[in-house]
Amino acid sequence: MLSLGALAAAGVVLLLAVAMAFFGLRVPADPVAVLAALALGGLGMMGLGFVIAALSPTARTAEAVASAVYFPMLFLSGAVVSRGAMPTWMHRVGDVLPLTWLVSGVEGAWTDRVDSWDAAQPVAALVGPSPAADLVVVGSRGLHGLRALGSVSERVAHRAHCSVLVVHDG
Repeated sequence: MLSLGALAAAGVVLLLAVAMAFFGLRVPADPVAVLAALALGGLGMMGLGFVIAALSPTARTAEAVASAVYFPMLFLSGAVVSRGAMPTWMHRVGDVLPLTWLVSGVEGAWTDRVDSWDAAQPVAALVGPSPAADLVVVGSRGLHGLRALGSVSERVAHRAHCSVLVVHDG
């Protein structure tokens, strides 16, 4: 398993080197934020895969369901086709997909564009796509009263346009 991870990392480094050498790709504006976004996004995508695998009766079913979920998500998130070339209804569908936010976060960290994704604005990132969602899930550290001032989960619960599930720590 470790050798596959090393092989994947070497492939990414080679891809980036070729893109920088021949296609004018610039060095990321914030490499740490890019790596953090990729790591968190990768964990999120793995989590989605684990949920699909856990709910599927067989491995073949899990593969089919994962393909049916991931491939449209690739196109609607802007990972393959620019979201600027998509009609409005595709934007609305893409806004509720987790990969859209990953792509936007990596792009924002790579280009240092705050308008693409701003890590300081988690409430806006969670509330923005809520009109097209059925449920927003947020975590909470369980703070109450004055200590909870500025709580992301509290703000999302009050501003979201759909149901909000607050998962408490511990």
